Amino acid sequence: MPLVKRALPGEEGTFGRLLRAAERGYVPYLVLTVLCLLLFVPGLDSLAPTDRDEARFMQASKQMLESGDYVHIKVQDAPRTKKPIGIHWLQVASVKAFGQPLNTAWPYRVPSALMAWLAVLLTCGAGRALFGERAGFVAGLMTATLPLTLVEAHLAKTDAALLGFTTLAMLGLARVYVAVAENNKADTRWVAAFWLATGAAILIKGPAVLVVVGAAGTTLCAADRNLALVRALKPWWGIPLSGLVLLPWLFTLIEPGNGNFLMNAIREDVLPKLAGGQESHGALPGTHMALMPATAWPWSLVIPIALIAVWPARNTPAIRFCLAWLVPAWLAFEAIPTKLPHYVLPLLPAAALLLGAAVQDSRRWQGALRRPFGMAWRVLWALVSLVLAAGVIWAAQTYSDGLGTLAILAAAIAAIAALFAVTVGGLLPLATCGTLGLIGAAFSGVLVDMIAPRADKLWVAPRLAVEVARAKPTGPVVLVGFHEPSAIFLLGTKTRISDSAGAAGIAMANPGTLAAVDAPDVEAFRQSVTENGYTMTTGAVVAGFNYANGTNVALTLLTIKKADE
Repeated sequence: MPLVKRALPGEEGTFGRLLRAAERGYVPYLVLTVLCLLLFVPGLDSLAPTDRDEARFMQASKQMLESGDYVHIKVQDAPRTKKPIGIHWLQVASVKAFGQPLNTAWPYRVPSALMAWLAVLLTCGAGRALFGERAGFVAGLMTATLPLTLVEAHLAKTDAALLGFTTLAMLGLARVYVAVAENNKADTRWVAAFWLATGAAILIKGPAVLVVVGAAGTTLCAADRNLALVRALKPWWGIPLSGLVLLPWLFTLIEPGNGNFLMNAIREDVLPKLAGGQESHGALPGTHMALMPATAWPWSLVIPIALIAVWPARNTPAIRFCLAWLVPAWLAFEAIPTKLPHYVLPLLPAAALLLGAAVQDSRRWQGALRRPFGMAWRVLWALVSLVLAAGVIWAAQTYSDGLGTLAILAAAIAAIAALFAVTVGGLLPLATCGTLGLIGAAFSGVLVDMIAPRADKLWVAPRLAVEVARAKPTGPVVLVGFHEPSAIFLLGTKTRISDSAGAAGIAMANPGTLAAVDAPDVEAFRQSVTENGYTMTTGAVVAGFNYANGTNVALTLLTIKKADE
């Protein structure tokens, strides 16, 4: 099945023997596992809950644990029907397993880290099966050090889990497709893996996986001009097998209050994404491609080169499969009006596999880098890297104090990458990929695991929670002007959200109330309470930047008492 199994020029002798030993057996999986531990684990605890999606997922899972209701998905009293229940069950199991306080963020993130690690190993396994041991390791290395992978591995959302299950489904589909293309009988275990993983991915994020597997399967059948792949997948028992994975959740939909879940999900989540830019996330077709130099950095330097290098082999089953995985679904995501960078994450393992295949052909690789297109791309990519370096320094200076050294370190890594782009044309593919792996791991590790957790001005909710704990309120906590779910998660499910007049009413009706009021609303709050014979006492002020809506906030902790007390 692998395309090539030969030593490349410049890899003979002792170096070549060591390299080939490191590629064999379970060694690549062990190396990639250690790399994932180094990249994914730091930051799980130190990174504050992020707004808005992650905090909503964590809060809904937290409420399941608080109430013992593992059927209904709610954030405070509001039903949440945007995504199926799978990720919440994973998070609940993780929090129970680790036994931490319910407002501790990292246990909710462990499933994401584990599923990202699984995706890395599965990509490595797919590369070994399709193209050889070396290709598998390169593909796994790229997947592990992509910034999108690293970010999603740290967040308690659906995307890392979707990546893991989608990669498993596509590995099963690859095994079946290549067997059919070579006139062999498909292994039933891979057929079952495809359907089980597809069902699990639907349980995590609804129909998103169907875009990937559906586009790939349709493209392959059209290219081959037959339905042999469909017959080999045995849908007459495969679809019911996927249904078995979904069955526990489907049973919950008959519970009172859950009957309209599917219709609400379609109306509130699926259709708005197709009709326009949901929640101001609309963008023109081509946006994902335009962002690719940054979202797939530093591997975006060589992804176009890899596509050029493998193009002559596009009719071989393995290359055709990877192209069918990558291109049609990418076009579909470009066509959908709503766009977020992580939407294309389940497609990037396909790009990693094509990169692994391209490593086998040094001549075409280096030729593509030295042609006018390759040289122009390297210059453009170097400029992107320099902009990235400048952006890191600007962000560190804007949103945090005392991050100068770390910001300079990250910026220096990006600048070194820009310099590397100038010299890469003279390097062998494996040396290039190894260097990019080091650059990606170092830059993303410093940025996500060290700089981001220390950007204090961005993390308003954790600092607010500290000040609220110091104030020791005996009544409810009410928020005015800062309604982000991260604050609800950290302060407690019973935290109230209101405007200045409503907060004043809550405070007057509930002695011991602590109001956290944004600066523009403080005077209105004061007027409301003084008109009713109360005086206002000012406490600590928590100032920062609410990145969820792009505004500065300055929350003052306020208490009231009767004027004659």
